[in-house]
Formats: sequence, structure tokens, C-alpha cells
Amino acid sequence: MLEERFYSLGRHFKDVFDERVHKINVNVPASGGGGAFHLCTGGVLSHFHEVAVNLPVREQIANAKERVRQKFKLGKFMACLHTAPSDPVSLDDLGRAVDEVLTDNETLGISLTILPDSLTAETGNFLKKTSKHTSIWVEPSLHTIHDSTLRRIGMTHTYAQTKEALLSLLNSRMHVAAHVVFGLPGETPEMEKQTIVEVSKLCLSGINIHCFHVLKNSPFEQEFAEGKLRLLEREEYTGLVCDFIELLPPSAVLHGICDGVAEDRLVAPDWMRFRKENLDLITSTLEKRGSVQGCKIDEWTIIKTPPKPTPADVVPVESAAVEVESAGNG
Repeated sequence: MLEERFYSLGRHFKDVFDERVHKINVNVPASGGGGAFHLCTGGVLSHFHEVAVNLPVREQIANAKERVRQKFKLGKFMACLHTAPSDPVSLDDLGRAVDEVLTDNETLGISLTILPDSLTAETGNFLKKTSKHTSIWVEPSLHTIHDSTLRRIGMTHTYAQTKEALLSLLNSRMHVAAHVVFGLPGETPEMEKQTIVEVSKLCLSGINIHCFHVLKNSPFEQEFAEGKLRLLEREEYTGLVCDFIELLPPSAVLHGICDGVAEDRLVAPDWMRFRKENLDLITSTLEKRGSVQGCKIDEWTIIKTPPKPTPADVVPVESAAVEVESAGNG
């Protein structure tokens, strides 16, 4: 079974919280005074969450919980904070949203997917202090270690900046999980393997693996229509995912290995419409290889494996926003 071959997010939730945990999307309202960064949904090239922008955070949480309860009667929640594309938020905005999340006793933690160049020292200090109040998951959109690719896809950070920001967060209570994307424009198999090896050595708390794909009305739709983009075949992506799993430390949580894509938005590749079939192929490939997570780690690969977080790490306090002024999310 796939579940037995890598450390899945569901298993991690069970280990830490001893129950099912549902991830819910919450938009951080912008105050209109200008902001420093966006919080995206991870995935491929800043897919932003665009619903419920004008609703208060508590109302968004209540609505999301109600939708989940229609299908699942049991379980707690993880609030995934996002911003709308046109509304970057400030640290004050984020602090207020965090305060509202903390008032809900069924929400066990907060997840933020953030662009690496927004992980400033000020942001890092705020997140570290907030992690004393609740479980904080910081998910930087690393994408690749190759700066030429980052420039090609419009990113403004370099891998060196990303690595520095990541390492500054590791010795904390936070769960740090990077997003890696295979099949990016211009990347060769050798470049992708270099990303696999380098990111594996970082010994992060978790990894979220994605396949580059083209959506309607995205910056890459025209390039694809003109035949300027080569996208991965399913077998190629599967091989890269399995290679990555084999090199990851056993304690690293696999947040995702195969994107679910809205069919009405997907342009290509067509095989990404079939998530179950894609997961089944990854399962069978791991089984054929006889592979489990970390089975090909050499002694030189492991630097230090961070400890798994526990509920005891979370110290409740009255307010998170009070830390913003002294600090100076992601």
C-alpha cells in the first residue's frame, strides 16, 4: 500500500493529533493600507485562493466547517491562510487574522504558503513567536533550485535566498514544508534530479510535490498553444516522484504527490484530470521498485533530522497579534 511506503499527511495528523484533521481555506482580509506579501495556495506558480474575500475570518471558518461537517462528522481543522491576487497583506493584517483563527477551539493550527522572498527576518520572527500559540506550518514555494528557471517563470527570489530563509526557520517549533514543482519550463531531467538531491539534504519537516500544468487564462496558456512548452508525461512525473520519495528522510511528511485540478480550468496535460489513476501508478511503481521513503539515503545525505512536532509544543496564550509590534507567517 502507498500509505505504508511514505509518511503521508493523513498519517502525520493521526500521529500528532490522534484524529482526522481537515484543511480549510481562509482568506486574509487586507486592510487597504498596503502589504508586503501574498499568501498563495502553493501548487503551481502562485495559484491564489479568490473566494470569500470580503467575509470576516470567523465567518469563513464557520462556513468552511459547515461544508466539511456535511461529509465528515468527526475531526478538527487546520486553517490554510491565503490572500486574493490583488490584495497583498501586511504583518498587521496577518496578525489580526491569526487572532481570529485562535478563537476557534476546533482549529488546531495554521498553514501559510508563502513566496520565499517574503520570508524576511521580521516575518520569520513573527511566525516563530506565533508558533508558541498554535501549530504553525510554513510552506515556502521553492519550486526548483535553478535560478534560471525561477527567472523564466517570473519569480524574483534565488535559491540561495530560499535556502537561507528555510534554514533560519528549522530550529523552531514550526513545521517547514517546501513546495517543489516538476516539469517547469526549460528544466531538463538532470536539473530536476539535482533539485531532488539538494532539497532532500535540507531535512525539512515536509514536502509538497507538484507537476507543472497549464490553466486557462494563465501566463503560459499562449506559450503552450504556440508549441513553446513541453509538459511532462505521466510516466516521467511518476518516476521523479518515486525518486524523490526514495531520498527523503523517513520523518519528512509528504503533504501531496499529485495535484487535484479543476477540469474546467485545465488546459494540459490531459492526464492530470485522472488523479486516482495517477496515484495508482505511483503506488504500483513504488511496489515494483520495492521502495519506501528514504530507502536510498546515503550516510552523507542526512545532516540532522528535525523532531516531529507534538501537541505539547503548543502553548496557548491570549493573543498572537500582540507579538507584531515586538517582532518588527509563511
